[in-house]
Amino acid sequence: LVALTGLGGMGGSVGRARRSLRDSRIVTHQYPTCPGDDQCDGLPCLKMLVNPGQLGLSYCIILFFRALLRRDRPTIEGSILIRSILFVPADSEKKLGKANATAADAVVVDLEDAVLPERKPVAREIMGAWFRALPDRGRWWVRVNDLHSGDLLRDLAAAVPARPAGIVLPKIQGPEDVAAVGHYLDALEVEHGLPSGAIRITAVVTETPSMMLRMGELARQAHPRISHVIWGGEDLSAAMGAGDPRTPAGAWRPMYEYARCQCLLIGHAIGVEVIDTVYVNYKDPAGLHSACAASRYDGFTGRVAIHPDQVPVINEAFTPTAAELAMARRVVEAFAAGSGAVSIDGKMYDIPHLKAARRLLDSSGPLS
Repeated sequence: LVALTGLGGMGGSVGRARRSLRDSRIVTHQYPTCPGDDQCDGLPCLKMLVNPGQLGLSYCIILFFRALLRRDRPTIEGSILIRSILFVPADSEKKLGKANATAADAVVVDLEDAVLPERKPVAREIMGAWFRALPDRGRWWVRVNDLHSGDLLRDLAAAVPARPAGIVLPKIQGPEDVAAVGHYLDALEVEHGLPSGAIRITAVVTETPSMMLRMGELARQAHPRISHVIWGGEDLSAAMGAGDPRTPAGAWRPMYEYARCQCLLIGHAIGVEVIDTVYVNYKDPAGLHSACAASRYDGFTGRVAIHPDQVPVINEAFTPTAAELAMARRVVEAFAAGSGAVSIDGKMYDIPHLKAARRLLDSSGPLS
C-alpha cells in the first residue's frame, strides 16, 4: 500500500498505478483523519516514502481504491464448508508442521493474539516462507491484527502475496471496518495479480461492545468478501473489564450466550457459514463432542480447534451420519410429488423440513 505518485488523481490508469506500486514502499505511519474527507469516505490516510530514500507527498490511498472500485465489486463464488478450523501461531515452524499433518478443514496462521508484539515481524517472515513452500494453500488462512492495532497493513502486505484462502479479521467495530479492509485487499490483489475477491474474510463479530450493538448494520451492509463468521467471549470480556465469561460449571454467562446467539443470527442473515468458538479443555474429547453436537443442533456449521487432537472430534461431530443423509433423501423424495406436507413413518413434514433436508444434503457434498 503506497502513495501513487504520478497517478493523476482518479484519472490515472490501473497500469500506471501498478507501476507506481512496484516502485514504492510503506513507512507505516497512519493518520487518524483524512485531509480529503470529501473524497475518501473517512478511511485512514497513509504517509508514504516513495522511492527508497526520498520522502514523497502524503496521498489519500482511497483515491486509488475508488479508481479500482469503479470496476465490478468482488464476489464470493461458492461456499467453503469448514467443520474444523485450527489456529496455530505464525512464529512456530514446529506447530505449523503439526497443523499441516492434521485433517483440519482450515488452518489459520495466527499473527494476532498468539504472537507477542516483538515477535510479529519474525512471524510474518516465517509465515511467508511457510506459504511459499506449500503445494496447496486452499485450506490455509491468516489471522491478521485488527484495523485499529497499527499492525494490519503490515500483516496484509505480508499475507496477500502468500495467496491464502482468506484472512480472519478480529475485533471489528462495525461494517465500516470490513469495508476498509476490503478496500486494502482490492488494491493488494491488483498489485499481486490475484483475481478480484480472491481473498475471503472470516469476520469475528463479537469481540467489541460496538459490534455487538451494530449487528443489524452488518446484516444490511454485508460485505461480499465475508464467507464465514466466528464468535468468541474472551476478548469481549476483556473489552468490558469483566471477569471469566464462563461460570465455574463451564457454561457461558448470559452476556456471552447472547453474543453466541447474535453470531448465529448474523451468519444466517447474510448467508455464510457460522463457526462456534473454542472448547478450551482439549483433553476432554467426550465433552468436546457433546458441545459440538449442541452447536450443530443450534445451527453452527463448524467449530474452532485450539489443539490438533480436537480436529477429528470436531470433524466427526459436524459430518452428517449415514442415517441423517438417508432421512434427508427420504424427505426430499417425498416432496417430489408436489405436496406442501407429507407423512413419513407417521410423522408430518412440511416445507421447513424440506428446506432443512436440502440444506443438509447440500452441505454434505460427496457424502450425499
